[in-house]
Amino acid sequence: MLRVVLAGLAVLALSFLLARRLTEGLRPAAAAAGAAAWELPVQLLDADGRPAAGVPVVLTARPPDPAGRAPALARAVTGPDGRARLTVPPGRARRLRSGPGVRAFLVARFPARTAPWRAIDPAAPAPEEGWILRLPPAGILALVLTGPDGEPLPDPPPARLYLRWRASSSSPPSPELVRSVPDGRCEIPCGPGLRFDLEVARADGRRRSRLAAADGPAAPGERVEAARPLPVRFD
Repeated sequence: MLRVVLAGLAVLALSFLLARRLTEGLRPAAAAAGAAAWELPVQLLDADGRPAAGVPVVLTARPPDPAGRAPALARAVTGPDGRARLTVPPGRARRLRSGPGVRAFLVARFPARTAPWRAIDPAAPAPEEGWILRLPPAGILALVLTGPDGEPLPDPPPARLYLRWRASSSSPPSPELVRSVPDGRCEIPCGPGLRFDLEVARADGRRRSRLAAADGPAAPGERVEAARPLPVRFD
């Protein structure tokens, strides 16, 4: 009788050890699956269906306000083909995918009276062409940097332009955009009816100086040129 009991205990102990080893072997795989980042392919198109390059795109957990403000979970900038890939870190990805329904929003940081955005379901597979986001009809604000007295610059220094826009004097400012100005000129596609607050700095971002505000185009398709003198001590 004692031998039978001991044999039974030995079988139970062996079964326990085998189950423990199996669980420990599966745990890293389960953790790795739960810790995977979320990759979002995005395609940005203008109002005519052409790729929109150089536009920041962010992923948020709530709809943005009209100026496009909402905390970003991930961000990227579209390439020449209008495409970008956003990467959400594992922890945030797990929280976004923890329940059904729409829990994420793609927002284009594009100057417009209402920021372009769309809702997506984190649990849904991405379309083959990526998540498509379309921009509104736009015009161009063409900024030209001049000398302190308005004279043309024969050899413009590389600069960095910081801009925010408003739909009206009472509306909140947009998130800040940064543009490189390698040759003293910068073209900014934008929706109509906006005023831009501008700052300029050297290419390394040091010594920011405020420039006079500029009004963008009044209608889609319009091009507005605005000359802005550099500060006297800009080098």
